[in-house]
Amino acid sequence: MSDPIANRTLDLACTVGSVDNALEAIEEGADVNNGGGAPLFTAIFNHNPQIVRLLIEHGADLSNFLPPAKRAGITDIDALVEMLMTFAPPDPRAIDPQLMEETDGIYRKNGLGKPVEEGEWDSLVLFAEKLEKIGATQSHAALVELLDLLRPAWSFGTAALLASVKAEKKKIAALSERYAASPDAIGALAQAHLGHEPAPAAEPDAPIDLESDDLLVED
Repeated sequence: MSDPIANRTLDLACTVGSVDNALEAIEEGADVNNGGGAPLFTAIFNHNPQIVRLLIEHGADLSNFLPPAKRAGITDIDALVEMLMTFAPPDPRAIDPQLMEETDGIYRKNGLGKPVEEGEWDSLVLFAEKLEKIGATQSHAALVELLDLLRPAWSFGTAALLASVKAEKKKIAALSERYAASPDAIGALAQAHLGHEPAPAAEPDAPIDLESDDLLVED
């Protein structure tokens, strides 16, 4: 019989991606197939392939994702992990240059207060993390300052957050102006972060001066 506390620890480890905690939970009696395979589902859903590997190594039942006929003959654990991770939803923390550029354009146009008013606090936090990853320093600084300004009110709920947005209208407008004035090219920075930076265009060859002394050949 599995240990209920160890099962809860394993579930949390599968959520946050802590291999050490997951292994400790298993060693303390957690069932890798608890709840009809909940640990494996949680690890896949939260994009934690190392946890998926650990669960496979400790006997996780893969039949909810891979029927026996499809799994037959696959002995490479890396291949199994790769196949299982195809069931994961899109990763909200992934760097998507086009999507980031579109989001940046919306924030520049509408200001930083608008998404807060529309209940997109979590999206702002994720976008700030992405800006930091790609090196958009000025955009990131303005957005983080906004989040720090409103975070105390956010902790008290939606009503308090909206009231704070109204009370801090001038500061938010100033931060929105700073963000809009940022020279950060979000799409290009995101592409460079992914290693897809386009090669600089080759400069055209300079015209040759046929009368230049450099072309004279000494006898």
